[in-house]
Amino acid sequence: MKASALNLSALGIAALTVGACSSGGDGASIGAGATGQLSLSIMDAPVDGVESILVHFTGVRLKPQGGPAIDIPFVDADGNASTRVIDMLELTHGNYEDLFLDAQVPAGVYNWIELSVLADPTDPNDSHVMANGGQYELPIPSSEQNGLRFVSPFTVTADGHTHVLIDWDMRMALIQPPGLGGTYMLRPAFRLIDLTEYGTLTGTVPASLIDAAGCPGDTALGTGNSVYVYEAAALVAADGAALDPGDIGSPTAPVATGVVELDADGAYSFRVILSPGEYRVAYTCEGEADDVEADDDIALVVLPETLVIEHGGTLAVEFPVP
Repeated sequence: MKASALNLSALGIAALTVGACSSGGDGASIGAGATGQLSLSIMDAPVDGVESILVHFTGVRLKPQGGPAIDIPFVDADGNASTRVIDMLELTHGNYEDLFLDAQVPAGVYNWIELSVLADPTDPNDSHVMANGGQYELPIPSSEQNGLRFVSPFTVTADGHTHVLIDWDMRMALIQPPGLGGTYMLRPAFRLIDLTEYGTLTGTVPASLIDAAGCPGDTALGTGNSVYVYEAAALVAADGAALDPGDIGSPTAPVATGVVELDADGAYSFRVILSPGEYRVAYTCEGEADDVEADDDIALVVLPETLVIEHGGTLAVEFPVP
């Protein structure tokens, strides 16, 4: 189901018990000992130039530290294998989709999450992109070998509830490799957010920036109007010197991106969910021209201050009129 990021309860999905679905490892009983509840959701930061990104998910694998991997296949109400088809472009601006809720899993540290995806480039009925009035198959590197694996440790607390949100940033993930005739490909450009501890960055961009000279789309949305969010510590060199924020393909790439949209109040606004910490933020009207595999010369308007995101808080910023 689709849920607002402000509404952390989701109804209508049965609780899961995981223990007998482990695979690999040393054969130890991963289900022994303390357990906790784990919920997993997914959202997307949008990309320009495509109408939809339909990804076919069949399940999730989790790797406990020191134990065998746990498989959580998606099933229907009768327990039969099921495929979840999600249009990732619908999961923007703080919306997310629940992959599973309240799975009973062993407590402790987990090394990685792996998304099982159907992405056969010869099968028009699985994952694909709709763009320019046509359908493009969507191969995913390594999807047949080990799925879309994201190595980022997280902890399931004993006798508690952990809710992890995967932000699959399509602006960083969707690529068109040269030499493949314009076909698309998805990469695992993920970050994890603990929804039991997160904050929100919101803000507005003046129209004079959006339709500034050199911007490709004037006030038309969906043509690269984006905010880039950087971890503040990543913009400080080892010798203490300040580093300039860069584009997605640069050494100082953003950790997250957000779309700038015209809201109900007639303002160009954005909303990004972030883990607590210190960040810098920039605006660009040239996001559509930002090649994720190259260090491009993208014009960025960078706010000078460091922004502090606190658990449970919403920080609002305004880009100044130039």
